[in-house]
Amino acid sequence: MTSRTASHSFTFEIRETLSRCVTVEADCFEDAFHEVRRLYKSGDIILDADSFLDGEILFVE
Repeated sequence: MTSRTASHSFTFEIRETLSRCVTVEADCFEDAFHEVRRLYKSGDIILDADSFLDGEILFVE
């Protein structure tokens, strides 16, 4: 069996997109937006593997 050593290095970026739809009740759009942002920042809305939408691998030059 012949051993093989790598002669070049290649760098790749791996990107994943997570997504979740959240519905809130509010008096206006701005209040709803601020509530969702508050819930997200406080950790009440968590994006995890179940939120996976897309993934891509990009070559970095």
